[in-house]
Amino acid sequence: YYSEPDRGRSIDSSYTARPSSPENQKREANQTCRKRSSPSNPSRLEPTPERRSRRGGIPMAAVAMDIAKPSALPASVDDPSAASAKGRAGGGEGLRQYYLQHIHDLQLQIRTKTHNLNRLEAQRNDLNSRVRMLREELQLLQEPGSYVGEVVKVMGKSKVLVKVHPEGKYVVDLDKSIDITKITPSTRVALRNDSYMLHLILPSKVDPLVNLMKVEKVPDSTYDMIGGLDQQIKEIKEVIELPIKHPELFESLGIAQPKV
Repeated sequence: YYSEPDRGRSIDSSYTARPSSPENQKREANQTCRKRSSPSNPSRLEPTPERRSRRGGIPMAAVAMDIAKPSALPASVDDPSAASAKGRAGGGEGLRQYYLQHIHDLQLQIRTKTHNLNRLEAQRNDLNSRVRMLREELQLLQEPGSYVGEVVKVMGKSKVLVKVHPEGKYVVDLDKSIDITKITPSTRVALRNDSYMLHLILPSKVDPLVNLMKVEKVPDSTYDMIGGLDQQIKEIKEVIELPIKHPELFESLGIAQPKV
């Protein structure tokens, strides 16, 4: 074996060939690689075929790389910014989906709370109306009681003679809210407890027994609708209808009218 610088030289007769040691061969191979890969000579590394690697006997030409063509490297190794941009794009899409879902959940919560708010407002309005009604009723219950009287006679534009049982008759004044034209004799009115001022017109008093005797529905049946009772119908006409419709017949005959 000869050292690398001696290649291509004519061997002088005075030069004595000496075998190279393994360390010298390794050093010479490294120097040759650095020399051929320098900027002045960017060609492909081409070790000699006879040079073989110490690792398993594989030729060095089998592991040579083309350093003059950087595009031959993978894209992820050649351009690390592309991989980082792709990672940022994937992360941005996931973040966008997260915020969209979060916005959707918040919108659902807003609709639910708006519905509950409307329901509570309606319930509040209902309760407020009931409170006002009960307050008015309580105020009326807290007022002192009034005397109930009956109008005897209207004495003028602002004076009325009222009979209060069992105390007697009084000439009382009218409240500003009372219309004098609505007051007639026998009208039931209310007088204040302290001043005996007429402040309210009451509805007419009706005896409960009279209400029971009222006919709520007038029958529209006729005698023609009744069959098989001709004799009874004739007697009813003579006793009830005839004295009412023709009382002169009984007077001319000198007969007293029958009483039911």
